[in-house]
Formats: sequence, structure tokens, C-alpha cells
Amino acid sequence: MAILIFVVRRLRPAPAFFAGFFWGALFFLPHISWMLVATDNSFLAWFALSLSQAFFIGLWALFFALGQKRKLMTIPWVNSLVTAGLWVGFEQLRSRWPFGGFPWAKLAYTQVDSPVLNLAPWGGEVLLSFLVVFLSALLSYLLGPGQASKPWLTRIVALSGALALIMAVFFVPLANIRAADYITVAAIQGNVEQPQLQTFTEMGQVTTNHVQQTELMLQSDPDVDLVLWGENSVDHDPTLYPKISRNLARLGYHLDDVPLLIGYVEHRDGVRYNWVGTWDWQNKQLQSRYGKQHPVPWGEYVPLRSMSEALATQSAQISVDMVPVDNPALVDVTLANGKHLRLATAICFEVAYQPIVMEGVRLGGQMLVIPTNNAQFDDTAESVQQLQMARLRAAESNRSTVQVSTNGVSAIISDHGKIMSETTVNTSAHLVQKVPLFNALTFTAKYCNYIWKIAVAFPAIYLVILIIGTARTRGKREA
Repeated sequence: MAILIFVVRRLRPAPAFFAGFFWGALFFLPHISWMLVATDNSFLAWFALSLSQAFFIGLWALFFALGQKRKLMTIPWVNSLVTAGLWVGFEQLRSRWPFGGFPWAKLAYTQVDSPVLNLAPWGGEVLLSFLVVFLSALLSYLLGPGQASKPWLTRIVALSGALALIMAVFFVPLANIRAADYITVAAIQGNVEQPQLQTFTEMGQVTTNHVQQTELMLQSDPDVDLVLWGENSVDHDPTLYPKISRNLARLGYHLDDVPLLIGYVEHRDGVRYNWVGTWDWQNKQLQSRYGKQHPVPWGEYVPLRSMSEALATQSAQISVDMVPVDNPALVDVTLANGKHLRLATAICFEVAYQPIVMEGVRLGGQMLVIPTNNAQFDDTAESVQQLQMARLRAAESNRSTVQVSTNGVSAIISDHGKIMSETTVNTSAHLVQKVPLFNALTFTAKYCNYIWKIAVAFPAIYLVILIIGTARTRGKREA
């Protein structure tokens, strides 16, 4: 980041845009190369998504370069603040637009193993990304004089400021919220044998994998309070297919009143719905459920279908669109001891959408559950990239978090974002852990919707200020 900022700072707007775009392309192409596996080597889809994200990096560089001739921008601190403000603005914008955005590869995700994570409860992903860019901008002054009249003094001030900020982060205390209760959770990873499409077409195979792994878990840990399965862990609608329902019923004799959270896709009225919820053994239906609010464009539904199918044959394989469900990101659970538990949840890619997760927390979610199905990504980096996001959400909300996948990586995460236990990819496994439950809300959980809106507004405000300043300058010259 420091090298990129140093380069862009010295360029005119048009070259700066292309430098930012080129940098973005070289970053995103390898970062989301798992798209090739997910789309059966559709290079068009991989390039289209990567370059669309690189476009936003180019816009950041363009806006940044536009103001470099302003007198205030010669001050390292001001220049660095503007650099960081513009970055998080465009980072949040590309996370929401177009078609709901692609909130992948935010700089905040890189900080889950650094002391900067201590700031997550106090500003979340926006604050963490901002700080990374701000520090990088200060350090970029060490690479060359830039526009400063006294380069040696600029370098000393920038380095001192950067070091002071880094040291200050170590003294920020972790959120110290008292636990309201404790429960023992089991995350079941039944596995999906490759090729995954063939496995899912075999009626009940994925469900059987999860049933067997749950039975294995109960042999060593019979006293769990809650059992969690991943997204699509039940491979066919159990309310329509008796074979699937009977397979689930096998567990009813062993689990007794212990709640089981499952996930499956419902086909109804020519569309699909993606559900997770607790299974009602007696009525053979979901007792409390959450439906995916944000299906993935071109992954779970096809926008602009006629044009998309003409450009990419992979889009034609999505014959039935998944539709969003307007419901809160919560699942209510009644434990065997009669206690009531609220789970804040987000399905798969939704973990990247902070507002969805924090909605569930604000509505009373005492822990986070991220059911996911990573089978179509095989052993690529997609699953661990998603785990980075889950860890950040845990730290932002100060909630114990479980990412439970059909085939990996599954993990149980502490309320401070640290991995307590995890599985590997493409294996059958289970995790059992006693975790704390929390009720109190962090600053991020309360105000994240205001924080990201301020971030998005910053580039627009910055551009208006530049336009007004340019108009005034021209007016004085003409006078």
C-alpha cells in the first residue's frame, strides 16, 4: 500500500487511474482465482469480476491525484487522512454496488492476526482499513520527497507519527464484556466428496455424511447443548422427501431435546430459497429459520439473464434463481434445559456483509453462526478467506462465532477473533467447544450503519470541495 500511494501521489489524474487499475487487477486476479474452480474455468467471469473491482481502485487513485496540487495536501498528516478516507469510501462503495457489491478483500481482513484487531469493536472494518491506509500513507513519505519542501523533516515526522500510532494500538484494551452464560456447541462437517455436483445429485448422500459424523461426535461428547450443520448440509428439502426426513429422524433418538441447526434449499413457485434453522423432530419442519437475504449474483441468481447467458455459458446452468428473503438475521433456539438462545446468523458469503451480521447482533444475537457450503470451491483459498471475515465479525461484535461448513474450513472462534479449533478442507470432522454467550453491544454493532455511510459520503464531499476550490481559483484569476 505504501508503494502504491507513493506512486499515485506523483502522477496526474489520468495516469493515476490506470496505475490504480493495473495494481487492482494484479491483486484481484490471483486473490479470487478460486472463481475458475467455481465456474468450471470461466475466464470471462473471473476477469469480469476482478477488473470490476480494479476499477474502484482506479477511481480511488483518480480522486486522490485530483487534489495533490492543493496546498493542504502537502502536509503529510492531511494527505494521509485524505488518502485513507478516499480508500475506505471506495472500498465500502464497491461492497454495495452494483448488484449488492462484492465486499471481498477489504484491508481490514488482513488485520485479524495483528494488534490492530483491538480496534474492531470501536469502528469495525472501516476503522481498520482506514488505519492500514493511513499508516501506509505516512510510511510512503519515507520512499521519496513527494511535494514536501523539506524532505528530511517530512520523513522524520511521518515515521515518528506512524510508529506512535502503531505503538498506541498495543495499549487499546480488548473489549471486556462479561459473559451472560456458557454453552457447549458442536460444529459438524460431514463433507461433500468431489466432484461435488455428482455428490449432491445422489439423494441423501450429503445428509447421511452429516448424520454419521454427528453420531460419531455423540459417542465422545454426548452432553452438547447445540449441534450445528452447514449450508446445504441437507441436500434435498426434508419436507418433501421422506427419505431425507427419515435420515434426520435417526438423530432424534440420540439428540433427544438437543436442538439441531440444518440448512437446505427450498424450490417453490419457480424460484429457490436458501434456509437455515432448527429442525422440529415432531412436525418435520424448521421450527425457527433464517432465509438468505443476499443471494450471490451470477452464483445463485442471474441478473440481466438474456445478456449474461449469451456472454457466459456458466450462467445458463443457474436455471432457477435464488431470491432474497426479507427477514431478520436471527434464529431462535430453545435448549434442552429450557433456556432461550438467539443466534445471529449469516449464510456463506453474507459474512462479508457487515450490516447483515450486526443486524442479528443488535436484535439480541448472543453468538454468531455462519453456516456455509464451500464444496464448489474444492481446496482453494476461498474458505480460509471467508474465515478471515468471520474472525473479524467476531471481534467487531464481541461474540463467540462458529463457521460451520459442509466440507471445510469449519472453525470455532473466540469473541476476540481468535481461532479456538478448526478443521481442514475436504474431510469429515467435528468440533466441540464450550463458548461464552454475550448480551452487551459494542460500538461497532450499534453504529456500523452510520460508519459505512459516512465512509461512502467522503469521496463525494471531497470532490465537491475540489470543484468549489477550483471554481474560486479560476474566479480570482479572471478577476
